[in-house]
Order: sequence, then structure tokens, then C-alpha cells
Amino acid sequence: MTDLTATERFYVDFALNLAQAYRRVLGSDPYGAVERLKRKPAAMSKVNLTAFERRLYDALYAADGAVVTRGELLARLFGEQANYTVADNADLRSLIYHLRHFKGVEITNVKGVGYQLGSTRCPTCGTERRG
Repeated sequence: MTDLTATERFYVDFALNLAQAYRRVLGSDPYGAVERLKRKPAAMSKVNLTAFERRLYDALYAADGAVVTRGELLARLFGEQANYTVADNADLRSLIYHLRHFKGVEITNVKGVGYQLGSTRCPTCGTERRG
């Protein structure tokens, strides 16, 4: 269930806990709810990305596992500039947070250098990155 958004994960966990409590109280699970909830729903295996999230993901994906500097990511998102504003940096951090926590993309922070993509699977189509 790692491909679920935070909200979807909450509802699946809630339903699973409810079904397990039902089974504990009645001693059975007549509808098979626990086993169905433990399996990953096929409809939730792909996610949609916004335009900025897609640009950020594409920049990390194009690096093919290498570290991408913060400056390169800012240039990719907001165009080449001499100085980026505090808001631009905050937007980058926010996009990375959203990709990590709500879209399930594995992004690793390399302190003082930049970011790198930790997974080889595309979050929108599910295909593996070339190795």
C-alpha cells in the first residue's frame, strides 16, 4: 500500500482497523474485509502530478539517479535567474514535500548538494526507469 496518498492510506487503515475489531468481537470476518483491505487496490497504484510536480520529477528522473543541485531544480521550475527569492526556495521545498508525502515518490536529500530520486518506478505510469 505504498502507492496510496496520505488521505487514502488513512481511510484504508481506518477500514482495516474497523474490520479487525469486527473480527475480534464476532470471532469471524464473514465478508472477508480484512483480506481485501490488505491487498493494494489497483485503482490507487497510479497518481496524478501537477505541472510543477511533473517538472520537478522529470528533472530528477533525467539525472538517472545522480544528485541534482538545488540551483538546477530551481532553474528547471522557475527559469534561469541570477537570484532566486525566498518564496522560490519555499516552493521547491513544498513541492518536494508533496511528492514525498502525498504522491509516494522517494526523494533523497543530499545535505549541502541537492536531491536525488530514490526509486526507479514512475509514479504516474508505474514503469521502471532504465538501468
